[in-house]
Amino acid sequence: MLKMKYILISSFLIFSFCLSFSINVYAQDDPPPPVAMPKKQNLRLINELIEVVDFKNLFRTYCIWRISNESKKNNWSDAKIKEIAGSIDFRYFEWVVQSAFASYSKKELQNLIDGYKKDCAKCKIENVIINDRLVRSNLENFSVELIKGSYVMPISNDEKGHR
Repeated sequence: MLKMKYILISSFLIFSFCLSFSINVYAQDDPPPPVAMPKKQNLRLINELIEVVDFKNLFRTYCIWRISNESKKNNWSDAKIKEIAGSIDFRYFEWVVQSAFASYSKKELQNLIDGYKKDCAKCKIENVIINDRLVRSNLENFSVELIKGSYVMPISNDEKGHR
């Protein structure tokens, strides 16, 4: 009985070791897939779509809303609120929107732009950019990092002297 228990435990340990080794070997260092970026002709149309649906304003409004909620919850000072709000910059996020629409054809992008230009109220009700799952997810992640202060640029000693 003792010998059987020893064999069973030994077999289990060897099996566990082999399994963990094989998982580690196969789960190594595959680079992430490249970020999809639009062709130059489509980049202009994506940027036009951003303007037509007023996404920059929606982006800023969402970030301010998140900062406001977090500041109330954590009793932030006015200086901290101003510092975090001052770090909102669409340039840190615009690649997400461009990537999300990289697979759209020139015709699809132009149709979206034309449709929103014809019906401006539609932009507020069904904004194609914010309805994109990739954009929404990244907007949430961006706002979390924004609240942490990840986009606040440190002030150099030269800048401190000029204030």
